[in-house]
Amino acid sequence: LLDKYVPSVDLPVEYYCLIFLVPLIMLCQIKHLKFLAIFSVVANVLLVATYLICLYYIFGKEVNFTDKNTMKKPQNFLGCPSVLVVSMSAIVFLYSTLVCAKIFIALSIFLTYPLQFFVVIDIFTKYTEPLIKDKYQRVTQLAARTVGVCCCACFYSILGLIIPSIIETVFRWDDLGKFKWVFWKNLFILLFGLTALVSGCTVTVMDIIEILHKKNQA
Repeated sequence: LLDKYVPSVDLPVEYYCLIFLVPLIMLCQIKHLKFLAIFSVVANVLLVATYLICLYYIFGKEVNFTDKNTMKKPQNFLGCPSVLVVSMSAIVFLYSTLVCAKIFIALSIFLTYPLQFFVVIDIFTKYTEPLIKDKYQRVTQLAARTVGVCCCACFYSILGLIIPSIIETVFRWDDLGKFKWVFWKNLFILLFGLTALVSGCTVTVMDIIEILHKKNQA
């Protein structure tokens, strides 16, 4: 959006990632689920609003302009307020809602990430908390959450694909269905998740190395 509407601001994608990294780390420091639920509700509202905006632009009718010559009171076509001003204001508002839809979908993804991250950090805390002294608990939590946000690409594939397939396989081990289709289905999902994890991390690291190499050559 900045590249389109503010062309004077020419920042690389990496800079945008760094800009959003700080607020994302702060959001992921929230330890109570009841506070994270607020952000989830806001994100869901934004998603619904985006969906409604898209539906309006798909099925909505075009705006009909009133012809001055066919009006009962032609003098109301111009002036303030006038038919032209009201019509153009409505069009400007509708175009602004289309831009808002892009912002809403970005914010909804941004606000739902802490809720997904909560599952990962909760599992981490469950097994590491008994091994850490009380005076180091807070520091360890801050460090773990910060590192976890920086390694978010790993958690998306692990939490979204790998862990659910493992859990379902273990839970239904005694009843995997005909020809053990549950096992083969989850095995495919597991392999797909591992492929996404390895390929995503590899491509990211290679891109970083390429960028640093170009900067050194410059």
